Amino acid sequence: MSIDDVLVPKNAGSYHNFFVRLGNVATYGAFNNISFAEQHFPLLTQSEEIRKDTFCDDRNLPDNCHGKEYCFCTHRLKVKLNSIVQITLLGTENGNFMNHPIHLHGSHFYITSIGSDATKISYEPQSENPPYKDTLSVPGSGYAIIRFKADNPGFWFFHCHYDYHHAAGMSAVFQVGDLEDITKDQRTIQNNS
Repeated sequence: MSIDDVLVPKNAGSYHNFFVRLGNVATYGAFNNISFAEQHFPLLTQSEEIRKDTFCDDRNLPDNCHGKEYCFCTHRLKVKLNSIVQITLLGTENGNFMNHPIHLHGSHFYITSIGSDATKISYEPQSENPPYKDTLSVPGSGYAIIRFKADNPGFWFFHCHYDYHHAAGMSAVFQVGDLEDITKDQRTIQNNS
């Protein structure tokens, strides 16, 4: 994969675009006002236990979440295998300048734009050779935009690396590909070991 494949997708409308507000209220951490709730089983290796109501997202909240400031559920961001994903991370600390070290498992990403003022977001890549990482520090009242190619099927954790933010729910899980893509990949690994 070349950097051009990620920075300039062949079809500009072909990538998944997520807008993620980082937030803390009292003792809760959240992405888009959803605090991550762990499942009782590992998603990657026991996908047969996934039910229709296992996951939530901005458009699919459990009944017990409607009308509440924060929701607690297993927050999933689902993307097609081999798609380009763009995430806008927005610090919402309102004067508290604590940065958030955000980490993505299962992939690395390009940091295409970053700034200390969330009211002045630039969606244009700031460099022809942007940093390639798996963790970045999002400014507390700022923003960061990252892009990656979702070419590793599976369930990949995406979270703040501060333990207390992670434990309080400032996390989500990316599902890259359909369950068939993931289980096929798992069978290949098991048969080759």
